[in-house]
Amino acid sequence: NVNKLLNGDGGFGSSLGDRSNPVYLYSEVRLGKKETDGIYSRTCAALKDSFGYAKSKSYGVSISQYTPNMAKQMGRAEPTGWIIGSEFSDMWYGFYCYETSDFVVKDSTYRDNIVYGIDPHDRSRRLIIAENRIWGTKVRHGIIGSREVNDSFIFRNISFNNHLAGIMLDRLSNHNLVAYNTTYGNGSDGIAMYESHHNLIYANQVYQNAHHGIRFRNSQDIRIVDNMILKNGRYGVYGHIKDLSYQSYRDLALDPYEARSSALLSGGVIGFNRSGAVYAEATEQLMFSNLLLEANGGGNRPLRGDLTPLSADILQATQGEQWVRWAPQPPTAVVTN
Repeated sequence: NVNKLLNGDGGFGSSLGDRSNPVYLYSEVRLGKKETDGIYSRTCAALKDSFGYAKSKSYGVSISQYTPNMAKQMGRAEPTGWIIGSEFSDMWYGFYCYETSDFVVKDSTYRDNIVYGIDPHDRSRRLIIAENRIWGTKVRHGIIGSREVNDSFIFRNISFNNHLAGIMLDRLSNHNLVAYNTTYGNGSDGIAMYESHHNLIYANQVYQNAHHGIRFRNSQDIRIVDNMILKNGRYGVYGHIKDLSYQSYRDLALDPYEARSSALLSGGVIGFNRSGAVYAEATEQLMFSNLLLEANGGGNRPLRGDLTPLSADILQATQGEQWVRWAPQPPTAVVTN
């Protein structure tokens, strides 16, 4: 049944009342039948258009926990549910959730929404965002998980022509899988991670975005594996740190960060990106293996920033199944088998 969910079973969207449906079974195991039948919001084959406004939890379709004080009094489980086979357009946020668990957004269209297309937020976990089409978001990102959106799966989505990033993880959104997505034509990066750690970016197609293909900032243990990163306006992969003290509006107790970044790059293709293949600035460590680099940055210096002095050594060593570990101090490339 889990395979049905992951592989897009043909009868998935038409059998929500059937207890053999994989989402029902998953929820029943997690929550029990009573909670599954009583709490679940069922939104199937709905068409929602032009609603939501800029007030907390009133953005459009919102799935939300009570306020912290009310949650203690009510003593109920976190909200959960699914949205399948639906279309949402011209909304303030296409989808928003807060302190939600085990929610599924699948096989739906989010087009021409105002601020965000799909926006899971504070302390939501174990989400599945799969096989959706998101485009034309006017102000910010197609898909964003922000503030401790953890242990979730974002796969087989197509996110394109959004004002900023196609897919973004932000503010300690950790331990997520972003796989088999297509992001193109977005106004900033294809996939971006800000202050978010231990995420796997696997087998995505990321091309023709205005800025970088994949970007990570103040993010540690990022694994970028077997992606196709082509013809982006700046770098294929861009890793850096940044001092955010200028963000006077940032609540550091709620959104702490460290100016530290590290990543692993393995397999896939990084090609024809305008500024270069990989840029690193003050990252603690990068590991490279089996990279295929094609005509990035004019073909002369595909590795830029702190990588420039060692680019020849790194490129020579990564043409096989061996690993290269790069760190700014000491300034040497270490090859490990």
